[in-house]
Amino acid sequence: DKTWSSIERWFETNAPPCAERHAQLSGASEAQIDKLEAALALTLPSDLCAHLRRSGAGGGAVLYEYEGSDPAGIERDWRMLTSLLDDGTFADGRTPHHPNPEFVKNTWWSRHWVPFAVDGGGNMYCVDLDPGVKGERGQVIAWEINEGPVGPVASSFLAFLTLFRDRLRSG
Repeated sequence: DKTWSSIERWFETNAPPCAERHAQLSGASEAQIDKLEAALALTLPSDLCAHLRRSGAGGGAVLYEYEGSDPAGIERDWRMLTSLLDDGTFADGRTPHHPNPEFVKNTWWSRHWVPFAVDGGGNMYCVDLDPGVKGERGQVIAWEINEGPVGPVASSFLAFLTLFRDRLRSG
């Protein structure tokens, strides 16, 4: 809450349309978060759950040039990519363009990645719940439609949000 409040204050001063958008956001319920965890068969990190409780009911949180997803959007995007994985679509020999297998497993998509924000081209930010041997459970990675996984970009969702806040402040 403290980090989001700081971001929203920055929006009020520097990006009024973003401030207006965030003023209209509402939080996801515990039932929505529980339903999402059951659908993904994953336990979400507490910092991602806190974000969803604050501003995840309808999605729309501004995160760089990405739009935050609500629990239904997270499930939809996860199901779409996981069905492609299960159908063998990603078994066509493609490899990530920016492999970093010590931190992020060297695969095009993993059912342990939780997409929480998406841009207009289908690129996503994901929480990685099954990292490489030197990675951290809950780290944030970028997943790019033409590149595959990139990162990690932050050690956790809170670290990602803090980095976003700090980058806003620094221009």
